[in-house]
Amino acid sequence: MKFDYTYITVLGYTIFEPMVLLINSIFFVMTIIFARRLFLFKNNYARQMGLFILSLGAGMIFGAIGHAVHLQAGERFFSLILLLMNLCSLFSVLFCFRGCYFLLKGAESKKMLYGVSGILAAMLVVSMIRGDFTIIKVMAGLVLLFALYAHHMDWKRNRRPGDNQVKVGILVSFLSLISHSLHISFGEWFNHKDVAHVIMTVGMMIIYIGIRKNAEDLVAI
Repeated sequence: MKFDYTYITVLGYTIFEPMVLLINSIFFVMTIIFARRLFLFKNNYARQMGLFILSLGAGMIFGAIGHAVHLQAGERFFSLILLLMNLCSLFSVLFCFRGCYFLLKGAESKKMLYGVSGILAAMLVVSMIRGDFTIIKVMAGLVLLFALYAHHMDWKRNRRPGDNQVKVGILVSFLSLISHSLHISFGEWFNHKDVAHVIMTVGMMIIYIGIRKNAEDLVAI
């Protein structure tokens, strides 16, 4: 296990990728605040999308911690953190799907829920056996495409006030994949990972604003 990343030393401890840790910590705190606000609404859409946002934040902070302290904690700890990060990603996929399905149908199908949950559980087991979590990233991308579709259809049917903002936020989030793949960087201390995480943070903020507007509209109905 080798990491050629930036680092700082605090009280004799080496902390790798401090900018990633800082940005992801801010992201995590924001997701807690946003989720708590969405939990105040009395509809399933708001609750599920709140859990979706909170799971994203948890996955981000687990990933940052894993990289930051891997040298002190060792490979076994890093592997555990990696598993928790991807488990959070799967939960975020599930909650996003449930929230968007409710927006489309106005109710939740237990058969659909059990089917999707089973598929996600199987994906986690396969990923653990192979030691490759790429398929989970693919699932995350697919559920964002489903969210894009769900909010587009809801806009066509109901003209709900936050649909377009959610769509814009999702598209902004996809830009983080492009920036990361192209290694867009502003130097060693603000590299392509930091740029991608900042874009993700902006995208998440836009998505939250749209979800909140939709949640208010659903309560008013």
